[in-house]
Amino acid sequence: MAREIWSQRCAQARQRAEKELVWQLGDSVKGALPKQLVGGNYFAEQRQFNLSLQANGINFDQFLKVRGQTVEEFRTWLHTQAERKLRSWLGLLLVAEAEGLQPTETEVTAALTDWNEKLDGERTFPANDARKVRQRLARERAEQFIVAHSTLT
Repeated sequence: MAREIWSQRCAQARQRAEKELVWQLGDSVKGALPKQLVGGNYFAEQRQFNLSLQANGINFDQFLKVRGQTVEEFRTWLHTQAERKLRSWLGLLLVAEAEGLQPTETEVTAALTDWNEKLDGERTFPANDARKVRQRLARERAEQFIVAHSTLT
């Protein structure tokens, strides 16, 4: 039992380190971001957060009380997190471009046939859907590249 717990803790630590690498990449992406992109990402993070609360049976007031935050402090924190995630995604796309990690059209087409609403969101129109899948695949490859070339993990 102790080995199983140790193994789980090691896996969690590795996942945390990998996530931190991506966050650090995002922290180094500087410059102004388009307000519409930031706003859209903020609302997506807010929606994801609300779903997480619902799934865990926690109401928002309880959450704030445990964290010792006001609604305004929470909004500021969530906005910061949403911008950091957006900068991380942009950083991953830059790495994918610089390292030639872009998916082929065949790979994009295959991913489009296996559309996953959880990963890719709702379908919109073909060109937009292909762009979303292409970016997701490029980000995944860039993240794998960063982890493989890191001394942190």
